[in-house]
Amino acid sequence: MSKVKKISFAVSIMCIFVFSIFAVFIHFSSKTSLYPVVYLNNDFGLKVKLPTDWKNYTVSYKKAWIGDPTGILDEKQINLGNQIVLRSPKWTKSKPTQDILINIYNIREWMHSTPDVSLDVFRYNNNQGPVANTETARNSEYVFSVPSRFDINELDGVKEVQKIVFGNNRNITAFSIN
Repeated sequence: MSKVKKISFAVSIMCIFVFSIFAVFIHFSSKTSLYPVVYLNNDFGLKVKLPTDWKNYTVSYKKAWIGDPTGILDEKQINLGNQIVLRSPKWTKSKPTQDILINIYNIREWMHSTPDVSLDVFRYNNNQGPVANTETARNSEYVFSVPSRFDINELDGVKEVQKIVFGNNRNITAFSIN
């Protein structure tokens, strides 16, 4: 094989290799995410990825869970904890759909009710029974959890919300707010 043919062959192989890498890159970068809609909360450091049909979702905040650091239901000591509610645009008054409910705890509330007593799920929960809430994400200041029985009413869209919250895509994540 002549020197020119060897060089030509090598250049051809290199071109095929470069083209293949480029094609793979284009293929994977052009795939759209199943969860392109994003809710970002910079105050708490929370990110939630939502499916396309949630594009016009609404957000509300409420006091939803009760914290009693004393454990004796002393009304002067009871705290009401924050909850973020993400509502599907499909929701109507006549036909409600499942909301995404995310409780927000500071680290101390999540880990301990007092320095020597570990968290008791009866003291810090959302009044939905003695089942612990599920931690979905945390950063250095907050723990985000889904109420243990958020889907008890089995509203329309419950399967979609379960997939968003508990799916393998890590749709609920936390980031540093420092």
